[in-house]
Amino acid sequence: KGPVGVSISNYDAAENVTNKYAVFKALLKQGNDTLFYSKIDSLNFETTETMFLDRIPALGAYRRSYQTLYTQDGPPISFQKKTIGAIQASDSTISYQIILSDIFGNTSIADFQLVPNQNVSFNQSTELPPAKWYWTNDWVTTGSKTYSFQTPSDPIWNRNENQNLETLNELEGLLSRINPDSTYEFWTPSMKLNVRFKPNTFFDTLSVFSYSSILDSLPYFAIHPSTAPVRKKFAVEFYLGDHFQENKNYQLFWIDRPRDRLSHVSSKLNGRTIHATPDVLGEFVVLADDAPPEVRTPEFIKTKYGKWLLVAHVEDELSGIDYEASEIMVNGIRAITEYDFEEDKLIYYHPDFIPQKNNRVEIIVKDNAGNSKYSSYQM
Repeated sequence: KGPVGVSISNYDAAENVTNKYAVFKALLKQGNDTLFYSKIDSLNFETTETMFLDRIPALGAYRRSYQTLYTQDGPPISFQKKTIGAIQASDSTISYQIILSDIFGNTSIADFQLVPNQNVSFNQSTELPPAKWYWTNDWVTTGSKTYSFQTPSDPIWNRNENQNLETLNELEGLLSRINPDSTYEFWTPSMKLNVRFKPNTFFDTLSVFSYSSILDSLPYFAIHPSTAPVRKKFAVEFYLGDHFQENKNYQLFWIDRPRDRLSHVSSKLNGRTIHATPDVLGEFVVLADDAPPEVRTPEFIKTKYGKWLLVAHVEDELSGIDYEASEIMVNGIRAITEYDFEEDKLIYYHPDFIPQKNNRVEIIVKDNAGNSKYSSYQM
């Protein structure tokens, strides 16, 4: 019904690896007419952030696995060679074709038809949690309801203040309309969460919904839409209130829903308030991280190039290893400290290093929460 944009879930694969890549070429055709054409043959280093603009999630999903085959609001995307705003449903069924190919010419084709229907609705019978709401720049569907932000009506929107202080789907939060050229600072109705966006934090005008709550007995807040790309860091202040305990090393963590894990956000506790500068929207929890990293007995390894390394296995369950603040000394000599993220290995490298018959090894490992562990070994 009316103009619609088409997107398709796709990825390119290569042999002997599990990585999923963007497709090299994407075409949308109607008969002999090419309506949309994308070719990723080059990307300006200064505008690499635009690579996130043509990816969106499916309804109720977290991953931006769908590639849009239409023009979106925001800056132009250099690898989109020909674009259309939308395709239009007519009185009859229209056939379309999507052609995807990699750089070697391997091709996949999808055919579909656009069928006119006057009774289209995104709404479902079940209400989705906010993390699974489907957001666009101008509207959101919560599962059972759809709200428009372009032509908002009371009590969802307060036109005078450009924000809503009422509840959205029984959640006491704040809905704000963000213009990318302006600075914004606002408090949620509970006065526990303060958010500050600088100009050009987002690519285009965006409706942002923020609120605080409790998740699994932990202080929690969310800033949606979680899938919107962010161009620069923004500031948050989150008041812990009654959940604060003395002598706890509270840290902020982002909930990485697609990977089902927590990701540490650089943060600082001032009184009972967490101060942080995330570079992503979504869900956040506050946890105390008082445990230092674990260090296993290191070992000397000679590479196939004839260089000697000292390798120590290190682990930190919550905030992760801060390898730049960690140190390794061998026989009183400090060298470059490297970190293998996949193998959780801290590596001592010095181009002239050769282990002696007896070696004194000192290791100071720090995590991103500031916890430190000192270990010494005679090897």
